[in-house]
Amino acid sequence: MNVIKIIHKHKPNFCGFISIFSLLIPSCLGADTITGNGYLSGDKTIISATGLFELGFYKPGNTSNYYIAIWYKKIPGKTVIWVANRDKPVSDKRTSKLRISSDGNLVLVNNESKSPIWSTNLEYNTAKPVEAVLLDDGNLVLRTGSNSSAPLWQSFEHPTDTLMPDGKLGFNRVTNLSQVLTSWKNLEDPGTGLFTVKRDPKASQFIMLWNKSEQYWTSGLWIPDQQIFSLVPELRFLKTQLYSFSYVDNETESYITYSVNNPSIVTRGCARKTMLSCEGGKSGDKFLATPSRILPEHPQFVSVANVGECESVCLRNCSCTAYAYDDNGCFIWFVELLNMRQLSDNSGKTLHIRLAASDVETSSNKILVIGILAGLGMGLVALSALAYVAYWRQKRRLFIAGKTMEHSLTPFKYRDLQSATKNFSQKLGGGGFGSVFKGTLPDSTVIAAKKLEGINHIQGEKQFRAEVSAIGTIQHVNLVRLRGFCSEGSKKLLVYEYMPNGSLNTHLFNKGGNIEILSWRVRYQIAVGTARGLAYLHEACRDCIIHCDIKPENILLDAEFCPKVADFGLAKLVGREFSRVLTTIRGTRGYLAPEWISGDAITAKADVYSYGMMLFELVSGRRNIQLASEGRLDFFPTSAMGKLTEGEDVLTILDPRLKGDAGKDEVMRICKLACWCIQDEESHRPSMGQVVQLLEGFLDINMPLMPRSLQMFAGNIDSPMFFSEYSSSQHTTETTSYASTTSANKEPSTYVSATSQSQE
Repeated sequence: MNVIKIIHKHKPNFCGFISIFSLLIPSCLGADTITGNGYLSGDKTIISATGLFELGFYKPGNTSNYYIAIWYKKIPGKTVIWVANRDKPVSDKRTSKLRISSDGNLVLVNNESKSPIWSTNLEYNTAKPVEAVLLDDGNLVLRTGSNSSAPLWQSFEHPTDTLMPDGKLGFNRVTNLSQVLTSWKNLEDPGTGLFTVKRDPKASQFIMLWNKSEQYWTSGLWIPDQQIFSLVPELRFLKTQLYSFSYVDNETESYITYSVNNPSIVTRGCARKTMLSCEGGKSGDKFLATPSRILPEHPQFVSVANVGECESVCLRNCSCTAYAYDDNGCFIWFVELLNMRQLSDNSGKTLHIRLAASDVETSSNKILVIGILAGLGMGLVALSALAYVAYWRQKRRLFIAGKTMEHSLTPFKYRDLQSATKNFSQKLGGGGFGSVFKGTLPDSTVIAAKKLEGINHIQGEKQFRAEVSAIGTIQHVNLVRLRGFCSEGSKKLLVYEYMPNGSLNTHLFNKGGNIEILSWRVRYQIAVGTARGLAYLHEACRDCIIHCDIKPENILLDAEFCPKVADFGLAKLVGREFSRVLTTIRGTRGYLAPEWISGDAITAKADVYSYGMMLFELVSGRRNIQLASEGRLDFFPTSAMGKLTEGEDVLTILDPRLKGDAGKDEVMRICKLACWCIQDEESHRPSMGQVVQLLEGFLDINMPLMPRSLQMFAGNIDSPMFFSEYSSSQHTTETTSYASTTSANKEPSTYVSATSQSQE
């Protein structure tokens, strides 16, 4: 999970600790200072004057990596506020040292490295001795002496994922130095994650970006008269005796900062007071009704008759954390309660939060919130949340801030979509179940409306229900977002977010014209993003969702070429209590896994096979099956595996339009991965979660054996398994026995040669 934290301080009355601790510190290493030949190594630390903050080597969770970090000394569990070498951990804290270098920089070195692992990277000339001191506000400062008026370097100007009081978030127009917050990769890896909060360089607002490209959230523009950002009205609550908030925007700087006026108050977010009791499927828990809420993200829809049944469904499942019931039906949550907002008026909906019975009984005057909000912290909104928390604690209430999002699908009228699409005049594409048209809603939102035409009414209705149930209530950055639907008799439409760069197949297979050639960097990004979307479907949803039709036509690209898995009309939902499901053959020939053809029950590994076939096309920029120059049909995966096995240059199989402009290691990695994904035995294929790790370099990969099916069918391209023409009306035709070939390739194999790699 990605975390962006914003924390405030307090200064307790704390005496006597420094004198005791100083006995453990060598000369040239003061209680809060590194000077001269002093250094930090092993378990040595420095502590701020009042004992509030500590700096030293930090090892997160069960990992073997060490980082130089600052954390709250008196809060259990080392609540980290800053990390120096977040992307370059060290493996041995005893042979690593944080010290002052000969040129006056603060550096992290170890015995093996010839150059610093991390450095303050300052260039200056000074004859004065330099010292590094940890201040009482958590700021690590590099200066020329205790009386120095201006520090040479300070951690507050280089925040990682935490904005401290009196720190700045913004940029300096003179020095071109920016302060941004970037999430951790996960709870055990403080490396730079995917979410970043920064000042928008084009407008007076703050934005959150995903992957440094896609805008995920915005504060809205600054309103000087009201002293708030338009989409964060909660900032008005910072005008209290507890907090001071300011936004500075002048010729030299543009930033936000805040301070704590009452040092006796400390916030650390929310925590569950009493753990839930759920043994043997029986629970003594109860629900606390919290009205006037913007509901959290990622709800799951459940078909029930009344609110009592909705509560019972949640209570019977030990993983259910909350439920809500209204005219739209029953929604329950099996994940963290992310991005809730309590409204000041009586609007919004009532969320029933699961708590231990004892906590519900003692909560008549206050709201207890489940402490699992460590997911996507919303930069500035988290800042306003802290202020609002302290403000409402005086009134025995808790406020949770977050991004306003629409959590239920919008029901559209047919005539409204007819108007939005100009009577369905601009066709974007089509398939076996209908055509897709571009449209614009009255609020200028551009949409893609899928008009179901279908084989027959029953088939179309089934496809409609499948798609709505599959993605109607899930959201992921790599899954196309379903915004709404229309169901008026035989008129069935699905309304999606619009993808301006169309589908992947257009860029891979359409030669010439104005089609942009995808660079290798973009192709690799598409491979990773698609894998993340599928991993979410397979492993993170309440039910495992098998897409069943992965191919370039069903991978859509947004304005930044971020991939979105689309077209869930053939998707199959598999309950977590089942390992596989028997279903009629579905998908597109040329991407079908062997188990489809043999009629065996399938698992999510069927999607892995299709994904592998798509990877070959992503590399080559051509269909896997095409007519060769001598008149025969050429099956690319077979020829590619043959060349790789024989040791040919991997760039010879790359799309010639790239002219070899790609990293050999990445091309080899993605080709080996594709070969593993299309193995005959599904147990030999990696899961999509492992695919993501392989692509991100956390696992290494070997070259597998040639699947027996590729050898057998290389000269028999007319087989229904490899026939590549798309026709949804033929999904259930021509099943062929495949048992003899799927059982033939039983050699023990492994695709992982190393369980982890250093991010260094």
